[in-house]
Amino acid sequence: MSEEEEFVSHGEFAAEVLEDILERSGFEGCDVEFTEDDERVRLLVSCADEDDAALLVGRQGSTMAAYQFIVSRIVQREFEGRVRVSLDIAGYGESRRVQLEELGGRLAKIASAHKLEIRVLAMNPADRRSVHMSLADRRNIKTWSESEGIARRLVIRGS
Repeated sequence: MSEEEEFVSHGEFAAEVLEDILERSGFEGCDVEFTEDDERVRLLVSCADEDDAALLVGRQGSTMAAYQFIVSRIVQREFEGRVRVSLDIAGYGESRRVQLEELGGRLAKIASAHKLEIRVLAMNPADRRSVHMSLADRRNIKTWSESEGIARRLVIRGS
């Protein structure tokens, strides 16, 4: 990216940043598309090589989350504000969201039926947020996160 380039939108800038990072990382057969609205920039990556896509996703999405974090920080610094950036590589992010919503639904059903508090360990912030959001409209379910750092966990309470 040259300093003379001007970007029309957050999404255009974020896509350019990610393309540059991927190219410098040796992933030259991947395309980046974006969509954006007032709340978020969504980056969608497709790779010609499935092995490249698997490497970019990483174990349980950890590499994808790292790329998302880096791009988010660069975009936020450039635009001096909070710009939400989400990244999906080869559809992994969407399928993971669906899995998490299903998990949340199953746990909420158990918590509600038995009036329990269920603590879910080992979730990254994005995964916890997906479950929180999927259960937000349920009247008999409350969710929150507790603890700090790597000990942070999601709690689902049935009433």
